[in-house]
Amino acid sequence: MEPRQRRWRRRRDQSRDAEIPRASAARHKSDLDAALAAAQAGFKVWKAKSAYDRGRIIKKAADLLRERADDIARSMSQEQGKVLAEAKGEVVTSADIVEWFAEEGRRAYGRIIPSRNPTVRQMVVTEPVGVVAAFTPWNFRSSPLPARSRPRSRRAARSSSRRRKRRLPAASTL
Repeated sequence: MEPRQRRWRRRRDQSRDAEIPRASAARHKSDLDAALAAAQAGFKVWKAKSAYDRGRIIKKAADLLRERADDIARSMSQEQGKVLAEAKGEVVTSADIVEWFAEEGRRAYGRIIPSRNPTVRQMVVTEPVGVVAAFTPWNFRSSPLPARSRPRSRRAARSSSRRRKRRLPAASTL
């Protein structure tokens, strides 16, 4: 089933006389179904990768945050009224947190649990288990998501589908 036609809103940033990036909202169940199907297809690819490869991909995201820190910070400052240095600090901190999770993914050790029955061996194996939907406010998207993600869920390296509010900040498009 194809997603229904989306409605787009055009907005202008009066201070810069520039168009603000546009985004559409999921307006129908079919939009959510399509997003879920895409996330599930991506999860199959993600799960097939080794913990080492998943960590490299997540680390690349941290590297990209650092590379784009100045642009992201400038957008955050314009949108949220933050001091530029504070916004950049938030972006760099987010990159550090994302990189930490990337390194944690390599340490996804299992455990052997003692059993009452000597012929039974109980094991815990950490592996990706499924798609996760994560919601974050549009005006504070840099730090909260990586900081609030639990290490256990990142170690399992689940695929993620993130949903934002309709008003998309410019920094999220960088």
